Amino acid sequence: MNNEELKKGIGRKIENIIDERDIKENTSTSFDSRKIYQVSKYTCEPTGQLLRPRILIGVAKAYKVNYDLALTCGAIVEIVHADTLALDDIMDKATKRRKKLATYKKFGLDRTLLSCFNLNPQIINAIDSLPLKHDVIREIRYEINNTQIILSRGQEYDTAQTSKAKTLDDFAKIFEYKTGSLIGASAVIGGIIGLASEKDKKHLRNYGVNLGISYQFFDDWKDKYCNEKEVGKSVGLDARKKTPFDKAKPEKVLEESLRYRQIAYKELGKIKGKTFDDLIKLSVYMFSLSKK
Repeated sequence: MNNEELKKGIGRKIENIIDERDIKENTSTSFDSRKIYQVSKYTCEPTGQLLRPRILIGVAKAYKVNYDLALTCGAIVEIVHADTLALDDIMDKATKRRKKLATYKKFGLDRTLLSCFNLNPQIINAIDSLPLKHDVIREIRYEINNTQIILSRGQEYDTAQTSKAKTLDDFAKIFEYKTGSLIGASAVIGGIIGLASEKDKKHLRNYGVNLGISYQFFDDWKDKYCNEKEVGKSVGLDARKKTPFDKAKPEKVLEESLRYRQIAYKELGKIKGKTFDDLIKLSVYMFSLSKK
């Protein structure tokens, strides 16, 4: 998966999903709704690592899914992710995201919230437009809806309840909800469109959830020990709340990150008759400082 080609492909799909031309306004009015779509497109611009689309596409490839279909589904999960990041930046009072101003810093709080609200029906419309059987579409819709509920809980735990975390296992549970849920859903959706068995989908979810936990431990390490230029976003914000480093030494936190990554790849190994070369390569890419 060439990174620049993937960004361009995901970008085109996002442009198609977030399209203000779908709204038929009365041209005789003086009102203009285009601004809210500009905010949405800014929020969803694919300038990050695109981990979730990469995982979905990597799984879909193993199940021999048409690439264009996988790319569309990858764009959908990237919009879900970008939507949560815009809200996350508001709650954390972050000023930068993906080497540019946070959405609310560029467009204001009100328009950012309206844009996030506007993205949800766009996501559902995109799912309903997939060239798949109705039962498959229904399964994907449920996966996205349920994941957004779990993400909301994870964000609540992360921003307001970290003081209740007493052990690294407690932080892992927060990370499961906050990060692992959508990475797990991305892997599962790759399986859904590939008509994977229920057993395979269980392993795919376990893979994604554990990889997400691993990544979040590493991301907290970056927040504490890296600078803004290195990671491309605001850092030091975790100092406002309890983190794993309040409960364990830095090397122990990194050990936990590695442990959960090993669990993730053992889950992939339980899926018979499939190879996941792109996902193995991704593990090197996602645990680096570079966002290129």
